[in-house]
Amino acid sequence: MTDIPISAAMNIIINTATDSNESGTTVWEGGVALARHLAAESAKKKVDLKGKSCIDLGSGTGIVGIVCAKLGAEVLLTDIDHPAILAILTKNAGQNIFSSKSNANSSDSAINPTLAEAAGTATILPLEWDSPARIPTEIASKGPFDIIVGADVVYSMETVVKLVDTIEALSDRRTDIWIGHEHRDPRVSAHFLELMKEKGFKSRSVKRTNPPSASEGDVDYIGDHVALYSKIIVEMEVTSYAQAVDKCRIHSQIVGASAAGFGFMFAFLRSRHRYPDLVKNNHTIVPVLAAISTIVGYSLHKYSHSSCLDRYAAKFPAEAAEWKRLMKEKIEKEGN
Repeated sequence: MTDIPISAAMNIIINTATDSNESGTTVWEGGVALARHLAAESAKKKVDLKGKSCIDLGSGTGIVGIVCAKLGAEVLLTDIDHPAILAILTKNAGQNIFSSKSNANSSDSAINPTLAEAAGTATILPLEWDSPARIPTEIASKGPFDIIVGADVVYSMETVVKLVDTIEALSDRRTDIWIGHEHRDPRVSAHFLELMKEKGFKSRSVKRTNPPSASEGDVDYIGDHVALYSKIIVEMEVTSYAQAVDKCRIHSQIVGASAAGFGFMFAFLRSRHRYPDLVKNNHTIVPVLAAISTIVGYSLHKYSHSSCLDRYAAKFPAEAAEWKRLMKEKIEKEGN
């Protein structure tokens, strides 16, 4: 479970399931970036989600769709019909902002809770992408949507074809589309943009920088390893060491939590397989494995955090030196 700051007024608690072997149960930085950007743009009145119909494609842990609902949208959270993914999606939606309003019956999935809060609403339904797109009636009847969002859904040549066809089927000329993802294979990103262009989606490039007053803890940024695509294409980069501090903190938290969870499950399952009697009869095994996994996760968290800060210290040496000086003074003051 990770507490992720989205804006000064909004934090999201996201649960993951590293033992599910499904990428959709992990927090990816493209999702954090897109959620933060939409919250920032909403605060600046540049994006208005209140009362808008919104579909989140490949919701995964649900971070982007949940933020859209908190900002007032009527959100449909979608992902493949996999129990682990839909379960973690439901848990995150319920834990962050929603109370259960009803459990609608659906022919598409046994998991289809409708959740609501004062700001907006969210419904969870399964959706498989295909080419040509095959949209279930229950979802098609809600379209075309005002807003389509997707985090880290641009990752392979095959899937982007299905993704673009799905986007086309769920949108019209009024639809705003926001896609955020980490840079992986530039050929895939280029292919995605070309397919979108062929479908008639026009884009222009915009670079947003952070305010000069940005300080430690400021979350209104997106790293240079992340791209946001829309009818407006947004490319953003880290422009100060203060932004890097927050980026490194979130990234290292995710690394540490994932390592601890995966390490525990691997060690437990392997021990149960090789020494079933010992695991069954010795009640100290589980606490010991949990303690070891926590230590390993914490160590990786610290290493990842330190390595990340070192990379940006080389890029912003003067700012890094000043930040370290201020932190040292703060620690000395607290010690006295």
